[in-house]
Amino acid sequence: MPKVAFVKINYEKGVEHAVRRAMRLAEWEKSVKGKRIFLKINAMGNQFVPGLNTSPLVLESVVKTIREKMKHARIIIGDTDLATVKQFWYTVKLWGYEKIARKYGCELVNLSEEKCVRKKLGGEIFDHIEIPKILTRVDSIITLPVIKTHGLTKITCCLKNSWGFLPRYRHRYHAVADKAIAEMNKAVRVDFAVVDGSICMQGRGPRTGKPKICDVILAGNDLVALDYVAAKFMGLNPETVKHIFHAENLGIGTTKNVKIVGDRFFVANFEPPKENIVFRVEKMSRKTPLVRKLFSKPNFLTSSPLSLPSTTPNGGI
Repeated sequence: MPKVAFVKINYEKGVEHAVRRAMRLAEWEKSVKGKRIFLKINAMGNQFVPGLNTSPLVLESVVKTIREKMKHARIIIGDTDLATVKQFWYTVKLWGYEKIARKYGCELVNLSEEKCVRKKLGGEIFDHIEIPKILTRVDSIITLPVIKTHGLTKITCCLKNSWGFLPRYRHRYHAVADKAIAEMNKAVRVDFAVVDGSICMQGRGPRTGKPKICDVILAGNDLVALDYVAAKFMGLNPETVKHIFHAENLGIGTTKNVKIVGDRFFVANFEPPKENIVFRVEKMSRKTPLVRKLFSKPNFLTSSPLSLPSTTPNGGI
């Protein structure tokens, strides 16, 4: 029976109290072992928009909790560049992740710049897959997604956050995204999740939707169960989120008999995801050989066009 911690953020006690409580209720110390811990943040956006990326307050709370119990652990914080924008290093400065890493002695890693190793998977989408070598050399992986709607996959939460473990060319798989996400979670197994539901995103997520204040933190070691609960929390039918059930069929986790612990569960009723016209055109275009060849090339990658401000904003979302 999978257990999902569901904790409301109390304004007087703050985000850190909620994160610590959720992690404790989900018994994080039973899942997170070893001396090398990788924290997979969501750092996809190069703008300071609430609900776009993992809240610095949530990240710092997780890092602080781990550091207190594992004083000598090597903590690595990372994500990848987007297919079209090299935003990672800009984002870690803008969102204060760099300051957090420096404060607690953590490393920052752009997975798009790491050496990769080939892993045999034998899946329907990936016969083999190339993953960053660093992920094969850590003892535990914790994912820190933001709850958001998604124009292609309905929601993005724990399972979708693992899509960032594929360091490049993720756009090649948009037409089969749900199955590809499930297989990625088989290739790289995540040990624990702390879900940022402080400020989420609704409507035209995951980048251009509306911020939605929800003030919740979820935690657990079953990513399928967590995404199932997250979809219900958003007011969506989990049956429409195909990658949840593809992942369940691959043995990543289960939607059966999920036990919610902590505070009383409620439904936040998000604005439903809207199909992104770009995704729609892309899927149609991929049916032509010429366009398929174009999408297989990295030559439309660009650096972030924004210049970094002289000071990094303080505080979180």
